[in-house]
Amino acid sequence: MFRANPTVPTVSEYVNNVSVFISVSLQVFHVAYVLIKFANSPRPDLWVLERSVDFGQTYQPWQYFASSKRDCIERFGQRTIERISNDNDIVCTTEYSRIVPLENGEVVVSLVNGRPGAMNFSYSPVLRDFTKATNIRLRFLRTNTLLGHLMGKALRDPTVTRRYYYSIKDISIGGRCVCNGHAEACNAKDPNDPYK
Repeated sequence: MFRANPTVPTVSEYVNNVSVFISVSLQVFHVAYVLIKFANSPRPDLWVLERSVDFGQTYQPWQYFASSKRDCIERFGQRTIERISNDNDIVCTTEYSRIVPLENGEVVVSLVNGRPGAMNFSYSPVLRDFTKATNIRLRFLRTNTLLGHLMGKALRDPTVTRRYYYSIKDISIGGRCVCNGHAEACNAKDPNDPYK
């Protein structure tokens, strides 16, 4: 029989840095929105929605999420803004990083609505380029907790930190293929030529 006294991990040892990779298809798409429904965990406290236009070779941020304006500035170098002034602005929002709801929270990211070119998407090359993606990555950086790991040692419940995790029950992505509105189907015939 083996008996050990487990040590209580520090916050940095919890599973915080997790990436979810989504391949949109074998071609380039214009992504209009991403809807994420979380399950039996809170929404992440700090994370980045990223896109790739080269089939997952490199990723660029699309939007940042933080629980405070301070985190937006310190972690991402971004101020929270109320009004988007350019079609390719990468923003940091605090709207979806609250601890409540503890379960079944949603994050709705519109990559088109609220941008200057939204009403004339076809005539805004900057917005069309900003919404292009072949792959999407959700890069979770910090779990949202009730700070149970900061309780005094005598009061510490060892099961608290086992409840620090992310759980997603559904991801919906809306968009259209890059075809200038003329294609009958959105099938990639040649993965080496994603614009076919």
